Amino acid sequence: VPTAEGRSTPFGTIVLLHGLTASPTETKPLGRLLQQAGFNVFVPRLAGHTGSLEDLRTTERWEWIRNVDQAIAGAQKQFAGPLFLAGESLGAILSLLGAVRFPKSIAGLALYAPPLALESVFSETVMKIASHLPDLIENRLPTVPKRSRPENYLAEKREALPVHSIAAAGRMASIRRMVFRNLSKVTAPILIIEDPYDHHLGPGAWDELLIEVAAPVDTVLVPGGEHELILGHRLAAVAAATTQFFKRLSA
Repeated sequence: VPTAEGRSTPFGTIVLLHGLTASPTETKPLGRLLQQAGFNVFVPRLAGHTGSLEDLRTTERWEWIRNVDQAIAGAQKQFAGPLFLAGESLGAILSLLGAVRFPKSIAGLALYAPPLALESVFSETVMKIASHLPDLIENRLPTVPKRSRPENYLAEKREALPVHSIAAAGRMASIRRMVFRNLSKVTAPILIIEDPYDHHLGPGAWDELLIEVAAPVDTVLVPGGEHELILGHRLAAVAAATTQFFKRLSA
């Protein structure tokens, strides 16, 4: 839990949530930049993200919900001032969930590459079907290898699992569905940052969010950022946009 550098009074605290198959290690490059900009940064590890595929495959959705609740409570207990949520991919969905569950506690959201809809209709359909299955069946679903990428396509080292768990993706979809049903409860301003050429995300993914949330939504497009924005070659742009947005809200 790094504290802000160079300021006697931080601008606020950011709970920074990592993505599916990843770990808090992947949030460190962005976390350092946000810390240097004057924020406290609270970085929890999501359940099932131990580096074991079996742990990820069998983690239930309620465990991630509990992680969000505990992270918000822990950050509020340790730090004073405005509380912000930020997250990449699954972490973006969970950030929205936190704003749904604690609308009076959250001052703002930064969503990096939020998977509100996937580019592949097949993948989106499989994920939605998996989200309705009982846990005993869902736990038996197979894994899918991740797309092969050039060795240097990211600026920072990646430590995520090399495969996607359909079970875990299904549980993410079930939480996303829960969030979509309650978007009207989100009152905190939202910043969405994504690469317009992200190979995971589909067109029109923001439409429902823009219509339903009771708060302003800003968007920043970062070409070349890849889906893993917080590890990509445009990390500085992501950090700058996040810093500017949260500082404005903390004023």
